[in-house]
Amino acid sequence: MPFDVFSKRGKPLPDVFVYDELPLKLRQQLAYLYDDTLGKLSCNHGMDRPIGFFDQIRHVVVRENGVPHLPPAECNDPFVEIRYCLLQGGDVPLVLDLVEKIFQTVLLLSPGEHTPCDFELENAGLEAQEAVKELNHRFRENGVGYQFDVNSKTLVRVDSLLVYATVIQPVLLLLSQAEYKVPNDEFLSALDDYKKAKYSEAITKAGSAYESVMKVILAKKQWPHDPTRPASHLVKAIVDNAPLDGGYNQVLMSVANVRNLASSAHGGGTTARVAEEHHCQLTLNLAASAMLYLVEEFG
Repeated sequence: MPFDVFSKRGKPLPDVFVYDELPLKLRQQLAYLYDDTLGKLSCNHGMDRPIGFFDQIRHVVVRENGVPHLPPAECNDPFVEIRYCLLQGGDVPLVLDLVEKIFQTVLLLSPGEHTPCDFELENAGLEAQEAVKELNHRFRENGVGYQFDVNSKTLVRVDSLLVYATVIQPVLLLLSQAEYKVPNDEFLSALDDYKKAKYSEAITKAGSAYESVMKVILAKKQWPHDPTRPASHLVKAIVDNAPLDGGYNQVLMSVANVRNLASSAHGGGTTARVAEEHHCQLTLNLAASAMLYLVEEFG
């Protein structure tokens, strides 16, 4: 039985995202998003892009960060200075402040919003909600742990979200033990596929990680089972031998059930299955919760 010692409690939980780096690829993608949204900003009276509007965005960020201009260099055109900062600004928190302010403005100028100015996003390449969706996808695919929340209109750290902090990170810590190497590798691969929007593959690998955890536990406990059988057999073996109330059978089968519905793990027959992001999120969270429970209870 492992002992709870200070050095383990103080050790940072494993993470699959970074928070203090903005890769060059992501910076370029942020600049493209800026071009496709506020870059299309025009005045209703036919004027060119309003300099004063961008100067206000710049002013808020430099004032709150206590700097004379946006890094890396001051420019007469605030639109250009903002874009240059997205691409080359070295102060990551400041750049994130700028991204947040840009997308707050994008939402403010979206159709249906009360806009206290005479500007509009004319012929924008992206609608506001689509722009936010792409922003969050770009953060995720580059392994940067932020997302823009449309309700609070703020950037939030992924590790501040309840399910991530209380389920995903703890299960990664438990699976880092040598005996769980196979499911750990499978689950990390699932998370990586999720970041790359390979949702079907991520769902399949999350299900595999869950089955691998059950096989490790059944082998450790020396409970009768056939490791070549499907998830339903493994769940029944745990429920019968633990023993657990029969109701747990449905709970522990939820991961396999969602996987079978949402992924191509067992083939779609005449209808191709298309896994969406929300299907993937559900499967990852269910798998992590189930693995966390099983490892803490029996592992």
